[in-house]
Amino acid sequence: MRFRKTSLLGKLMLAVLIVCAFAMLISLQSQIQQAKAENAAAQQQLTALTQSNEKMKSVNDDMAAYQAAYQSAYDAAARRADADSEPDPAQITVDIDSDAMEEAARAQGYVNPDEIIFEDINN
Repeated sequence: MRFRKTSLLGKLMLAVLIVCAFAMLISLQSQIQQAKAENAAAQQQLTALTQSNEKMKSVNDDMAAYQAAYQSAYDAAARRADADSEPDPAQITVDIDSDAMEEAARAQGYVNPDEIIFEDINN
């Protein structure tokens, strides 16, 4: 069996093809790494938003419980009052956990009157 000699042009084309293939592989590898980094960042953001959503659901449930307690106290006071007059909502007292109420208010964006709010403008 006899081997055929290849021309210099054929060898050069083969070398260029191999170099291009390696360059493409390196480029694709960097794109894969970038996509993995973006995926990790999106996964962290998803985790943070899921936790925030769960916290908001908890606050919403607490607020619904407070509203139900207030409504039942209001209804009880209305039943005790005259048929002619409505009870004053300010006179109705409901047992509310002040720490939980403050946390729920902070989740809604409220602050105490003596607090100073600093906003980070760098982000």
